[in-house]
Amino acid sequence: MCANKLSEHKRQQIIDAALIEFQLNGFKSSSMDAITRRADVSKRTVYNHFPSKAELFISAVFYAHEQMHRVVNTVFNPDLDLRQQLETIALQEIQILLSEELLKFARMLLTELISNPQMTELLESKRPSFEEKFDLWLKQAIKHGEIRIEDFEMANHHFFGVLKSSVFWPTLLQGKKFSSSAIKSIAKSTVTLFLNTYAVKPER
Repeated sequence: MCANKLSEHKRQQIIDAALIEFQLNGFKSSSMDAITRRADVSKRTVYNHFPSKAELFISAVFYAHEQMHRVVNTVFNPDLDLRQQLETIALQEIQILLSEELLKFARMLLTELISNPQMTELLESKRPSFEEKFDLWLKQAIKHGEIRIEDFEMANHHFFGVLKSSVFWPTLLQGKKFSSSAIKSIAKSTVTLFLNTYAVKPER
């Protein structure tokens, strides 16, 4: 194994170990020593990749976020209806937002963000790579003359922000349950709002 691959392998070991520790014990009660032991690497190796526990926590959060979104199809297909593609993405995203795995991790993350403003700043300074992949989908849709977008961050907010406010936060904070018909309705209405804002030919 070459040096770069070995280094990446070690980094992944650390992130995997950190995810387990943070979910078991929370951020404050997790230690770099415990993560080092679980990852089976030296403390020097851990700090070479992550200068602080906070940086490791943020990296673990975004890695987990990306892994949960692997099932979401973000490849634009010019032969398929634009609405159909967006509704598929929306439905896949909703299933992830309602998954117990994500909700459990979100509860732990929310607790830390409330008590640690600096963590919030670190989190806001980064962006999930999944959203960057969705940007690529949007750019392909633009290339094919389907939509117009100037502010990609705002477009992401209009799509994923609406989904989160509709299903994720009510579930996380209120324990609300959604039927399959309600989920489909939320996906359809979210896509309608998005297309009415960004489609070259808005729906009527």
